[in-house]
Amino acid sequence: MKQLQKGFTLIELLVVIAIIGILAAVVLVNVSTARQRARNVAIQAAVSQVKSQMELSATGLNYPVFGNKAFDSIRTSISSNGGTAQADTTTNDTYVVGANNGRTGTDYAGWCVDSSGQSRTYTAAFIVLDTATQCP
Repeated sequence: MKQLQKGFTLIELLVVIAIIGILAAVVLVNVSTARQRARNVAIQAAVSQVKSQMELSATGLNYPVFGNKAFDSIRTSISSNGGTAQADTTTNDTYVVGANNGRTGTDYAGWCVDSSGQSRTYTAAFIVLDTATQCP
């Protein structure tokens, strides 16, 4: 009688390992993209939160300074997601706050809100000047 051999051949094992490796590489690329999109959404939400906080904290026509403690958590949220924030509230009767995702080239994204109600998205670098009264 013929005996049956049990187990897998070396070729079969190598093929399975190669397929698993390819699938793992595809998943890692997609996870990285999703992670960056999540960071961008978090920064955009923080900029939107600035607008709400400014309007709630305004006394008459005077807005608070973005650098004060009331905005610490928002600035922390922006920086912990790799972004940078910039703002101008020196005139007190207007504010302009912008942030970007800290990336360059085609991965760059930026957002800006101001006291006139504008909310803009940028795909190229922008600067909030000290004399700004609206998003650039």
